[in-house]
Amino acid sequence: VSIGVLTIVLTVGGVAMARLWTVTGQMRRGADELQSVLAAGERWREDIRSASGAILTETANGIAVIRIPSKDHHEVQWASLAGTVVRREHPDAPWTTVCRRIRGSAVQMERRGAVTVWRWDLELEPMTKRSRFVRAFTFLAVPSHPRL
Repeated sequence: VSIGVLTIVLTVGGVAMARLWTVTGQMRRGADELQSVLAAGERWREDIRSASGAILTETANGIAVIRIPSKDHHEVQWASLAGTVVRREHPDAPWTTVCRRIRGSAVQMERRGAVTVWRWDLELEPMTKRSRFVRAFTFLAVPSHPRL
């Protein structure tokens, strides 16, 4: 009898530990994704604030690209493609991935009185197929140059 009880307790404990291990891994990955999205949002806001000319958005080959002129006579570019958001310092530089597992990304310019505001809406893929939690972010930035 005691061997049977011990077997049941060890089996239940093993299943619980495996589930805990899985959930802990999901939470770590989720936290890493949130951290990368927040870092990307702050970098995007920094690029918008430091724009030295008119910011342009265009779509080429089905890919939306935002072009931000920088003070060093280069152009910072942001794009969303294949579930990732990428950035490059100038048109000849390679693209670097700033965040992954993106469900949707949209950049829009808005007029709020005399102020031009750029808005970046970003939605991440759900953590699991059964997840009902939507991980959506909105970043706002105002160019520091008044004519932009």
